[in-house]
Amino acid sequence: MKFLFWPFWSWHFDDLRESCAVYRNDCKLVSFWVSLFEH
Repeated sequence: MKFLFWPFWSWHFDDLRESCAVYRNDCKLVSFWVSLFEH
């Protein structure tokens, strides 16, 4: 299932990481989702 949504998520990862740099409180949440979908 994750492969079906991989293009969508990978497209958003850059935005998420940029947001992480701006909104430090979201870093753990971003890291959680990134690790989930990159494994």
